[in-house]
Amino acid sequence: MDARAQADELTARLGPPARPLHIWMMQIGEPSPFDAQARLHRTGSLCVALIARGHRVTWWSSAFDHFTKTWLRTDLPIRPDLRAVSFSFFKGLGYRRNVSLRRLLDHRLIAWQVGRTLRNQPRPDIIVASLPAYDIANAFVSYAWRRHVPVVVDIRDPWPDIFAKVFPARLRWAAPGFLARERAIYNSCVRRASALMSVTDSMLQHALQCAGRRPQPMDEVLHNWYHRGVATAPVTDTGRQVLTLAKGRFVAAFVGSFGDAHDPRQLVAAARQADPDRVYFVMAGDGHLRQSLETMAGDLRHVRFTGWLDEPAMRDILGLAQVGVCPTPFESDLLPNKAILHLAAGRPIISAFGGDLRSLIDRYGCGINYPPGAAPELAAAIRGYADNPAAYAAAAAAAQRAFAQEFDSANLIPRYIEKLETMATRASRD
Repeated sequence: MDARAQADELTARLGPPARPLHIWMMQIGEPSPFDAQARLHRTGSLCVALIARGHRVTWWSSAFDHFTKTWLRTDLPIRPDLRAVSFSFFKGLGYRRNVSLRRLLDHRLIAWQVGRTLRNQPRPDIIVASLPAYDIANAFVSYAWRRHVPVVVDIRDPWPDIFAKVFPARLRWAAPGFLARERAIYNSCVRRASALMSVTDSMLQHALQCAGRRPQPMDEVLHNWYHRGVATAPVTDTGRQVLTLAKGRFVAAFVGSFGDAHDPRQLVAAARQADPDRVYFVMAGDGHLRQSLETMAGDLRHVRFTGWLDEPAMRDILGLAQVGVCPTPFESDLLPNKAILHLAAGRPIISAFGGDLRSLIDRYGCGINYPPGAAPELAAAIRGYADNPAAYAAAAAAAQRAFAQEFDSANLIPRYIEKLETMATRASRD
């Protein structure tokens, strides 16, 4: 959709904006704004819509690419749909693993830089500060409090508590003290927010409980979103190669980062229990576990690694897969983006996650839940869909209904914009 069409659609749903706003967005973990082929995530797509609506947007971010683990080439042109956005990049330390001490230090350095930089910045109309970077978000919340600016804290990940699950055994004794200090920063950020926007209800409830904050009228759950996919013939070399190699077999796909929170090694273990003539496994993504994954699957002719994909190739894989797999090795209430992508393509999900995703699968019948880390149960779930076309068709239809009700960007982005405009307008009258 071009900018004019999006502006017209937003006006039809929301009416014209009362006035143009200057909105600050803080998000350091989305794809590079210099990569025109990358899929726009929550902040990126929201920025595009806000610009189409006639608002002015400043995006505060990191000079480090969270996905490729490389420094951004800031000398390159901004992708066309984000060129009207003003960017400000801070340079931290960089990091190799998503959940690591070095990443925390990277964020802490950026938070210190943000605190110094914002001292003399002119006041925006409203701020959206995104977690999991709670220390950086807290720097923006502190600025908002000093300057009487409404601030939305957008909760996307269960930080800092996730570190308790990955603390090295030899350092487990230090975990309580470490987490207490980090939670104090997190709680300060959450407690002082004008409104909380969370991608899941479980994360919102956790944040309220930890910070001792009573629910406020503007607090809300708004899932991550995507635009509805339409299954077509593959348009990329990657898609055509997978189509050729799959040879009509039932395709199970993992799309995302090969990291600790979404450990796909159990998918390789499930592939060992599958009939290679019936089921084909696609592992689309990259991360620090990739080498060990490829070693584990080295003798499996029905497992294919694609590497990191741009959006056209990713959409090909989503369309070719019959089912999407969302694995995790431990109990987690995260609602991973990969689940939304598969639902957008009308594909059922086989998931080990709890919280909102488990409830959604149960409520709509759009997939199968299995215990975290349980490769035999995962293999059985895949085999169940491959062997029962009627059950699979029912789950696929339910996936389409679930996406339309819960994750369609056409519904959720206008709701987010309406909240920001309402809060900014009320603040200007106070």
